[in-house]
Amino acid sequence: TVRDIAPEPAAILQELQHVEDQTAFLQNRSQVLVSLWQAMRRQRDIMLGQESLDMQGILEVLDDFRYTLMLASGGGEDGGAHRLVDVEAACVAVHELAKLHEV
Repeated sequence: TVRDIAPEPAAILQELQHVEDQTAFLQNRSQVLVSLWQAMRRQRDIMLGQESLDMQGILEVLDDFRYTLMLASGGGEDGGAHRLVDVEAACVAVHELAKLHEV
């Protein structure tokens, strides 16, 4: 019968919740990656685009990487409630911050 092969409503709801969680994570990751790309682009422009060291520009790049780290850590303008931490993106942001602090 149809009842025997139809999935349980609880299973359907659980699967929908899983898809919703994945979608939210991927949407957050896309924001983090755009922020990371913008910070790295600005870093390249600051470090390679000028003959003298632009300290104000470097401080702005540091702020950009800190913002990216905040997004990757689950924070954001909306408070970051119930967001998962994007560990890989957070590691990249911390690595880039560490490289800049060496300079």
